[in-house]
Amino acid sequence: MPNSMNRLFLAAEVLVILLCQGPAASAQCSSGTLQFGNVSLQRGNPFQGEYSTTMTPAPLAGITLPPPPALHAVARDSQGRVREERFAGKFKVKTADGVETEQEQRLITICDPVSQKLIRLDTLNKTATVMGPRAGLVRPGFTLNRAPQPFCSSYLKRFSSMPRMQSEGLGSQTISSVDAQGLRTWIVLEAPAGGAAERAPSYQDHWCSEEIGAIVMQAFASSAGERRNQTVMKNIERREPDAALFQIPPDYTIEERAMDRNVGPGLRPLETSPTPNSPQ
Repeated sequence: MPNSMNRLFLAAEVLVILLCQGPAASAQCSSGTLQFGNVSLQRGNPFQGEYSTTMTPAPLAGITLPPPPALHAVARDSQGRVREERFAGKFKVKTADGVETEQEQRLITICDPVSQKLIRLDTLNKTATVMGPRAGLVRPGFTLNRAPQPFCSSYLKRFSSMPRMQSEGLGSQTISSVDAQGLRTWIVLEAPAGGAAERAPSYQDHWCSEEIGAIVMQAFASSAGERRNQTVMKNIERREPDAALFQIPPDYTIEERAMDRNVGPGLRPLETSPTPNSPQ
């Protein structure tokens, strides 16, 4: 395979791997948001589950790809709040008396459309970063109580309508005990001089369940089936998650920031200083 084709294949694969990992770092949770990452913010349809990613690699001309992300948990309560928890690794921490212990770090993101805030918890440092709209942009009492929109049709339409993309429906199937509809998409390569445009040698599959309002499987594969990266939601429970999952622990230090809509994910500190959280 020519080096230029390898680079194209790598760029497409890394992009899809990042998409399969869930919401990007710039994800926001504001008054107009209808989804957070791969999960709808719809109310009255609580669930929880776990995303698991597997990769079946094949040698690719000396190219090293990032490892698949560790299993991570996702939950949505009946108010439409979405929580994602990811394992970030194990670290050696030295206590004040010089004792060294190994501790896990988990990064938790909570999108709360009711308060219009995005909360990020770091379990290792016991910190909570609370981000909300700039002053003047807050809409008090805003809730997503409008008529629900079909999550899957709007989600999949985004991919099928992207420039230089081709897509085809995959029908429906049962994945992790829920019904899901699928869409396969390809990147269309630029046509060479005097030639016709062709599909890239890889594709991405998206499987969305309207039952729970979430993507339940994403997969990336070469057309020849040589490589495959797949993320599947498992252990789905359609019940109200524990309310404590969406709260800041009382011993965490809180820092408040504002999301500036004019600079995308840019953050600017509010006029408050980090303060310890106190029990409600």
